[in-house]
Amino acid sequence: MYKLYCKKFHSPTAEVIKEINYDKKIKDFTYCEKLGFLFTIPETNQLGCLKSGVFSERLANGFEKMLHSPEQIHSRKNFIYVICNNGKEFIKIEKPFLYVSKIIDKKSESLVEKLTSKHNETFVIDLATDTYGRIFLCYDGINRCLLISGARLTNYVGNGYPTYATSKKAKYCSLNKPSGITCTENTVYIADSNNNCIRMVNGNAVSAVIGMPNERGDKEGFGLDARLNFPSKMTSFSDSVFFVDENKVKTFTTKNLYVKDYHVFNGNIISIQADDEKNLYVLEEL
Repeated sequence: MYKLYCKKFHSPTAEVIKEINYDKKIKDFTYCEKLGFLFTIPETNQLGCLKSGVFSERLANGFEKMLHSPEQIHSRKNFIYVICNNGKEFIKIEKPFLYVSKIIDKKSESLVEKLTSKHNETFVIDLATDTYGRIFLCYDGINRCLLISGARLTNYVGNGYPTYATSKKAKYCSLNKPSGITCTENTVYIADSNNNCIRMVNGNAVSAVIGMPNERGDKEGFGLDARLNFPSKMTSFSDSVFFVDENKVKTFTTKNLYVKDYHVFNGNIISIQADDEKNLYVLEEL
C-alpha cells in the first residue's frame, strides 16, 4: 500500500491526499497540472494516474508499447521525462497531447550502453531538469551523474570509482552511489548516498557542502557540521532544497546551508516533489 501526502512548506502537518491500495511496485511519481499525479509502474510498462481522487494504472492506451519498464519520471513545463529499461531508454512525453518521442541520439545511446554494460543493475535513481531544459541523471550503479543537453548525453559528474574525492573538474571527482539530484538556478546538488553527504556542483567544481563525508549520523546543523545517514531523493523550489534521509525529509536553504528535519514518516519514502505553489508531495510505501 502507498500513501501520497501534501505538506505546505510552513505547515507542521502533512495531509494524506490518497491511500493507494495497489499490489504492483511503484518506482517514482510526478505532479502535472491538468493530468494529475503520474506514477511509474515497471511491471505494466505503463504510467499510473491519480486525478480527482481516482487512481488508474493506465494513463493512456498504447503506452505499454513505448515505455519499457518505466522507472523515474519528472515533469517540467510542457514535457514529462521518463527513464526506462534500467536507465538505457530516455522518453519525452509532450503535454497535453501525450506525444511520445525518444530524447537522445544514437551516439549517446552507445555511450549509455558502454557505461552500463558491465553492471547488471544500473538504475537511474533520480533525475532533475534546469531552466535551460537540460536533464541531470543519477546512476547509482556506476557512481556517476550524466547530463542530457539537446539530444546529446555526456558524463557530468563522477569517475565511476565508489569512493570520496573532490576535483576542480566534475568528471574526475568520485561519488559513491549517488541517489538524488536537484537544481537551483545555476547550481546542482547531488545526494552522495554512501558518502553520507550532499555535494554541490558549481561550474565545473564539485565539493561537499552538507554533512561530513563518510561520517554517518542524524544531526541538524550548518553545512559540514550536520550529519546524514544515506541521503537520497531530492527536490527544490527557489532557494529551498529538500531531501530524503532514511524515513525523514530534511531541508536546507542555499543561502545559509542549515540542515533541519522537515517531517518524519512511518514507511519507506519512495520519492518527493516540490511544486511552484509551495507544496511538498511525498509518496510513502507501507
